[in-house]
Amino acid sequence: MKPALTRIGGWLWLWGPPLLIMAVIFWLSGRPAGEIKPVSDALSGWLDGWLRCVPWLPAVEWLKVGHVIGYGLLGVSLYRAMVRVSAQPFAFSLLVVLGYAISDEIHQHFIPGRSASWQDVLLDVAAAALCIALLQGWLDRGAHKPPS
Repeated sequence: MKPALTRIGGWLWLWGPPLLIMAVIFWLSGRPAGEIKPVSDALSGWLDGWLRCVPWLPAVEWLKVGHVIGYGLLGVSLYRAMVRVSAQPFAFSLLVVLGYAISDEIHQHFIPGRSASWQDVLLDVAAAALCIALLQGWLDRGAHKPPS
């Protein structure tokens, strides 16, 4: 039998990253629009300045990029944990992401200046699915194995 500290450490190693990402998403979702907009505008101005040198790139809505990054990381971190506890880690990871994305939009509905959007839920789940699929492809290719 493993000592309790080892079991707790193992649990934190698996589930700590997705829980931390969920906490960050929750905290960011709880910021009123007045707090998010100045940061988003500053980041947009800086990044757009750099991206103007690539004329074929479309205009980017940076808050949506934040959704892709946040939920992509959440999906991958959930998949990492689910691989060890589920026969269907892809499906269960996406199910958790879907539930969390829906709860996140409901949460945003009650924040001043923010709104809920089913399009954001779709974007969040699509981002997680894409990132998990890319990770699966990388792992299936054996890219994670050291050369022999």
